[in-house]
Amino acid sequence: MRKTVKIKPAFYMIVICIAVVFAAILSVFLGSTKIPVLEVLQALVSPDGTSHAHLAVLELRIPRTIGDLLVGAALACAGAMMQGVTRNPLADCGLLGINAGASFALALCLGVFSTMDFGWSVLASMAGATVAALLVFGSMRVGRRPFDTGRLVLAGLAVSMLFTSLAQAISLFTNTGQDLAFWSAGGVAGIRMEQLKIVGPILLAGLVWGLLLAKKVAVLSLGEEVAQGLGVPVKRATLQCLAAVLLMAACSVALAGPIAFVGLLVPYIARFWIGPSYETLIPASMVTGALFMVVADLISRVVNAPSETPVGLIFAIIGVPVFVALARKGGRGFE
Repeated sequence: MRKTVKIKPAFYMIVICIAVVFAAILSVFLGSTKIPVLEVLQALVSPDGTSHAHLAVLELRIPRTIGDLLVGAALACAGAMMQGVTRNPLADCGLLGINAGASFALALCLGVFSTMDFGWSVLASMAGATVAALLVFGSMRVGRRPFDTGRLVLAGLAVSMLFTSLAQAISLFTNTGQDLAFWSAGGVAGIRMEQLKIVGPILLAGLVWGLLLAKKVAVLSLGEEVAQGLGVPVKRATLQCLAAVLLMAACSVALAGPIAFVGLLVPYIARFWIGPSYETLIPASMVTGALFMVVADLISRVVNAPSETPVGLIFAIIGVPVFVALARKGGRGFE
């Protein structure tokens, strides 16, 4: 059994929150295009509204940083909740088909309605994520076999491949391949303040909902029989948790594309430092996810400047080896 490095959750949260603030400041001051520090400060304090540098800071870098914080926190929170509810450390919105379902719905909208309003695309993303989740969890009940977390991941991978193939087919038949490929790579380069005004409050509501459900996730992670013995209505609590996960995952995909492995990596790291209690793991995953998303986005901007590397690629390079290592241990990498 693997031991965690025991530090107090409060100390961990303070350190990570300080790091998040520092990383967010760097995200505003650094980018693929070099802008002098004094000019960035002037844009923040007294913008002229006409300078290209000021517009880049206010209309590109600040919305992008806010998007990093929200998407990173939401995906990490959703991943931690999925791992607790399914009692599987390999569970993640990407691995369980939720991201792929949302991506397929958005690809369908992009192919049929190329000028669809962003608010409708968010609704479509939620619908696609819901359909994917129903397929994955519905397949677990076929034949009345007992719930098995290993089969859950396999079902999620199958649904992911299905919806990914359908999205690619849509791009071929509708000549939207280039736009879809750019969006599918994942990233927050295209986020604008108008989009944040729509999705931001929903993601914040999802994060608050996740915090309120943390205690139920902690009980569900002990197993159905234990949860029932403690007086927790298992089905209702599970549905509430899945609804919160769908809300956060779908909005994140609509805002930044299907960024994989955030929900797998971040809870793993937080669990290593503060232990497996989901009452502390979920809030810790939120702030850690925000930090990792900002840092990964910074790397994507500066590693090949002035060109940008998709942030989804950064997470994939890190996430694939970790997933393989966990899979080799049968999902017991951090028990």
